[in-house]
Amino acid sequence: MAKTKSNRRGGGNRGSVWTNADHDARTAKRLASMNKKRLRDDNDDGTRRKEKRQRRREDGPPRRTRPGRRSGGDAAARRLSTRVPDGAYKRTHLAHDDVGRARLRLVAARLQRKADALRTRLEDWDPLEDAERRREGGDDYDHDDYDHDDDDGPTSSSSSTSAVVRRMELDAANRRADVEARERAASELAALQARHGVNSSTHRRKSNLRRRPRPGPEGWKLRGAARPAHEVYDFDVRHVDVHRMALDEANARARRVVNVIEACRGRFASDDGDGDVDDGGGKAVRGTALAPPQPQCRRYLSLLTQLGSIQLHRGNHSSARKAFLEAIELEGYDNPNSITNARYRLMNMYLSCNRPNSARGLWEKLRYDDSAWIRYSAALIEYVSWNLLGERGSTAEIAEAALARAIRGNVYVAYLLGWSQTFEKAMEYTDEVVESGIMVGKESGSLLEAIEYGCRCYSSSSAAGNGKEMPGNDDDDDDKDVGMAMWLGTEGSLDWVRSVVLRVLNGDNDDGEEGWGRRSDRSGTAKLTKADLLCWEGRLNEEEEEFERQDRKKKGDGSLTKKDEAQAENESDDDDGDDCDDASGQGDDDDDFVDPDVPMYAGMFRTAMDWLQDAGEFLKEPSFDYVRRTRDETSGEEDDATSVGGDNEEEEKGDSGTSVHDDDHSSEDNDSSSNSSA
Repeated sequence: MAKTKSNRRGGGNRGSVWTNADHDARTAKRLASMNKKRLRDDNDDGTRRKEKRQRRREDGPPRRTRPGRRSGGDAAARRLSTRVPDGAYKRTHLAHDDVGRARLRLVAARLQRKADALRTRLEDWDPLEDAERRREGGDDYDHDDYDHDDDDGPTSSSSSTSAVVRRMELDAANRRADVEARERAASELAALQARHGVNSSTHRRKSNLRRRPRPGPEGWKLRGAARPAHEVYDFDVRHVDVHRMALDEANARARRVVNVIEACRGRFASDDGDGDVDDGGGKAVRGTALAPPQPQCRRYLSLLTQLGSIQLHRGNHSSARKAFLEAIELEGYDNPNSITNARYRLMNMYLSCNRPNSARGLWEKLRYDDSAWIRYSAALIEYVSWNLLGERGSTAEIAEAALARAIRGNVYVAYLLGWSQTFEKAMEYTDEVVESGIMVGKESGSLLEAIEYGCRCYSSSSAAGNGKEMPGNDDDDDDKDVGMAMWLGTEGSLDWVRSVVLRVLNGDNDDGEEGWGRRSDRSGTAKLTKADLLCWEGRLNEEEEEFERQDRKKKGDGSLTKKDEAQAENESDDDDGDDCDDASGQGDDDDDFVDPDVPMYAGMFRTAMDWLQDAGEFLKEPSFDYVRRTRDETSGEEDDATSVGGDNEEEEKGDSGTSVHDDDHSSEDNDSSSNSSA
């Protein structure tokens, strides 16, 4: 019983004592209530309470009947959980994804820091300081720790190991120098003690000082009339003004420093110059311009290309585009052969992101680049603009002109596109060429370039058919829709290429020797000829002979002809001054890299061509089922039909003879309109 004022009205402590009986009664009441509740829950299974809550919710206002919103974290968790395969541990899968994203982010930040540091150095380039660094061997950019990362992640273990070893060697050298200095000091002290005795003060610092020499003019203290002269004139002929020396050195360095980014823009991949360079004293050092400092310029191109590839893999297309464009501009738009793959990756990114205007602007600037990645992409975009979209100003002639230039650049790709199923059966081991990377730094128009462009989807499709997983597919998601895959995903594009090839092969246009074997027409206005399509066999023979000559040169079996020996000597003389010819700043490692077997792939290509010739594929008539009627043609036909129908209605109201005569004319008009549309 509770202690209240009413219980204490009788005075004293009457009724305020909490007895055992009161406690037992209250406990029994509480137990009975809990037991009753438990029995009710067991009998009803909570249905009554659920129904009561449901009725209360239905009887309430509408704002209370809305289901509660879940937090964004729950929604994100549900979306991520749907991507997890069945039977997989969700936390492990998501943690792996987070680690991969963090790894790419760290690699991108690391490459960005290195690119910024090298750019700062190139913008303030001093040839004398660079020569001094080379003599001292203290240039950090010339060592292996200036790594060349892969697209997948951080640097290789060899570069990091070499950096650690170099630091350990430097620390050991410093320790040895300290030990030698201590030993030398101890030996000098022992010699003095042996000469003068241990307790002699001759070897001590105070007594070992020489007699103070006679003070010179700088120590004179002039008084009287000579004092103003002392304040005006400097009598110390041995005095050197360090501030004046620093100013002279700064002025000389300012005249000597060159902004390589601006001075060598467009020539980062070359070693030639075409102007004068000041040595700091107002005189020209040499009669040619500043040659791009190598390998720093190529390394900067390599860093930009790697950074763009990493950003593209992360999905940051704006950052990737910025890096690729800078690399292309520094390398130069007029170079026919690029030492990086920035051009091809940027073109593929434009195509996959559906940016035809940007792609058109890119290939218009690269007017001397005849690689398959640039020219066949241009032909594909012109075809889509003309046939699928029906844009104004796009015609079949423009599209065929772009295709003609692409075929002159690489004729093998035209057959790979036109008869892709046949070549997919004939071409084997193409993954070796595809995985080796884009054929950068080499002449365009080769069979290996065609295989790398047109057979990229062969290896993945064959592996998927065999139930195997290609290595690197997960890491190269940005390279899925490139090359042949873009043509396969475009309606009627392969039929268009096949029809153009068949129309030229079965036509009467044959330029013979004039067009045989010629490379691409820079203007792009020349029509495609039969000789341009039949030159594939001659080019195959040339590539096989070149491969055999290079093979004999590597083996050194002495079977080279005089012409080949002279050419080999010229190539060796050209390569003597080039420590590294690739954009990564490292030379080609002939011991690790094995050239693809060109004769093997050439035999496969000839086999596929023999199959097509035996089947009579090149004798068939071209099909034009891929052609779509544009909006203007469709609207024009509808207008003609409506006008003809209106004239017929008006003529039916007139005379019968006149209507018959006009009906004949209208039928002729319909026939002519149908013939024109056909």
